[in-house]
Amino acid sequence: MSTLNERLLSTVYLETVFNQGVHPIVVMLAILFFMVVARFTYAFKLWCLFKGTTIAPRKSDQQGLLAARKQDEEGEQEEKTTTDTEPTGTKRHGYSYSLANALASDDNKALAVAMAGYMFATGIITWASVSNLSRTDGWLNVANVFAWQVIGIFLLEITRLLTDKVTIPSLSLPDEVIKKRNLAAGIVEGCSYIGSAQIISSSVFGPGRGWGVDLTGVAMWFVIGQLSFMLFGQFMRCRNNWDFIHEIATDNPAAALMFGMNKITIAMFLGNSIVKTESVLAYVVWFSLGSFVLVSLSWAIDRLVIPGSELSYEIKTDRNWGAALVVTSMAMGCTFIINTFLPETCDNTT
Repeated sequence: MSTLNERLLSTVYLETVFNQGVHPIVVMLAILFFMVVARFTYAFKLWCLFKGTTIAPRKSDQQGLLAARKQDEEGEQEEKTTTDTEPTGTKRHGYSYSLANALASDDNKALAVAMAGYMFATGIITWASVSNLSRTDGWLNVANVFAWQVIGIFLLEITRLLTDKVTIPSLSLPDEVIKKRNLAAGIVEGCSYIGSAQIISSSVFGPGRGWGVDLTGVAMWFVIGQLSFMLFGQFMRCRNNWDFIHEIATDNPAAALMFGMNKITIAMFLGNSIVKTESVLAYVVWFSLGSFVLVSLSWAIDRLVIPGSELSYEIKTDRNWGAALVVTSMAMGCTFIINTFLPETCDNTT
């Protein structure tokens, strides 16, 4: 038996880390490459929708511009040209769409939140694709990571379409985010990416069983996961005494956070089941249990943490996104603990 000093100063483990050749370095460069590609992938779809479009300024900016013009006409301030005060394509005068203009010149927080969710989701999928690489596969590891990343990005695009056409069918997410700067819509889109990425990464996670089996498993769990999200979303809408789509359309960030964080939390339940067992029956039971626990926790936290007011009032009337964040974050924290109750198995061949 080794002594305490020998265990503390052991270099055996470090040797296994640094004696893996150049493949880990290539994988690290590939990860950086994927994040850059994800940025351009996200920008490309918006460019296709809005290329050549002039995005009108916010109403508040328009009002400010009219007030400034009125003061100029009345001689209450010195006349100033646009080039003296603001760069070309400013917020007050609108701008020609580009991702850079939307994020920097227009300060579009809705787009920033949606894009952040997409980038975070890309990172989750990348983590799953590199977590179980085998040293013996060598350069095949790089090919596998690239392949799964492409598949993951494709599935995230399907997620965006489902969110746009199914979750809030009466609204256009791109228009809400880009033209209306609707922060609530951006939150819904970003959280939808993260929730779906947890399902995708859970189905990708683990040793490969052959491309046919792996692709079938990923497709199956993605479809089941999206159906679960729709079912859970419908259940939450029936439970709430406020109209979800109306609140998103009127830019209520509290309602969006409540929906989005709950979706991420239920995805944690579902992803945990997919990683630990391939049993669809176990998935259904865990999904049902997770939905019940999530609703119960939200009710209990609402009564114990903010007893002075009902959560529904805080969300619908006060638009208190802080209250929504506290309640959903506490439920998410409890989910980490509850997920440990589902035991590990060795029969997951997904």
